[in-house]
Amino acid sequence: MNVTIAQRFVLLGLLAGTALSSVTHQAAAQIVVADAPFKLTLEAYGNATGGLGFGAAGTRAGGFADGAVRVFGQLVEGGFGVGLRVVLMTSTDDAIDWGERSLVVSDRWGRIEVGWRQGLPDVLTGYAPNPFQFVSAEFGPASGASLDPNGRLQTRFIDRDLARRIDGLSILGVSTSYFADQSPKALYVSPKVDGWLLGVSFAPQIEGRAGVPHRGALVQGGLVKEAYLGADVLRLGGSFAFARGGTTEAGRVDDLFSFSGGVEYVIDAALAFGASFTFNAKSGLTSVPGGGERAAVWGVAASVNYTDGPWQWGAYAQFARGESEPARGRDGRLIAGQVGGAYRFSQKVRAFGALWGFDFSDEGRRAAGAVALGGFRIQL
Repeated sequence: MNVTIAQRFVLLGLLAGTALSSVTHQAAAQIVVADAPFKLTLEAYGNATGGLGFGAAGTRAGGFADGAVRVFGQLVEGGFGVGLRVVLMTSTDDAIDWGERSLVVSDRWGRIEVGWRQGLPDVLTGYAPNPFQFVSAEFGPASGASLDPNGRLQTRFIDRDLARRIDGLSILGVSTSYFADQSPKALYVSPKVDGWLLGVSFAPQIEGRAGVPHRGALVQGGLVKEAYLGADVLRLGGSFAFARGGTTEAGRVDDLFSFSGGVEYVIDAALAFGASFTFNAKSGLTSVPGGGERAAVWGVAASVNYTDGPWQWGAYAQFARGESEPARGRDGRLIAGQVGGAYRFSQKVRAFGALWGFDFSDEGRRAAGAVALGGFRIQL
């Protein structure tokens, strides 16, 4: 049996299993087995999306599904815990593979993780938003390919080369460059003290991907403050990333200094406004033979999300300017926006839909279009 058929069986099994669990255990957020001092948490999700892209690269219709199983086992004694967190993931595009996996040590001073991990961390269990991101599409999938800016679900329904160039820019305005990088790391997350949360991480090398030069060491850090104002919540903070440059086949890569900041205001747990920026100046660029003057790298984004019972609605707008094709030393500009909504059948099952539009240009090439998509998410 080839990998494609195996992937489909795994995805179908994951979707069916999580759907059945969602119907029969709607009040449970996960499966937890606890027998002191041992605790085991099992979580899983499956997303299935259909989309129609039109405009720049012609009309393209298709489907995409992804899913993952996450296991977190711990030994906890007197507030001190040590455990192993492992994620197994698959999709209709990629082979069955390991996702994040790390050794976790925690106590009242916070937690330390060592392993294959995202640098500015999300929560260990559950699917809450990342505390270091302020602009989002809350109605979309909470994990896997998402409808957030840089969520990379929308671009799966346009031309692959165009998608690659847009994906290279779409983090700008949302957070620092390499915000979502997953590679071998050591990281520390503080406990929340008076609303303050700190996260720092170090990776000896960024793995890179097709068309993007590998880099040396990556250092990331972020600080967030959350304050309660009656029934409202104010959250603000910032993050930074430093990545060592070097010489690659594409050319000389400069050191990267990336800074980001943002704010979110939530009214009565229903209406949320978010805004953020990224500023890299002219750091981190690739110098190629014959390359000319390069533009500064920066971006801004804003979002609004509203929850009314089982309904969720939202929209975002984004502008980004930076390096779209590092291997060729090309700069690009992206203007993108999205509107959409979701309906929750239960805590674990939701249907969602969105319309995403974009206007992208680099080195005299311009492409504009839109993607209409809809799908559902189920989780354990």
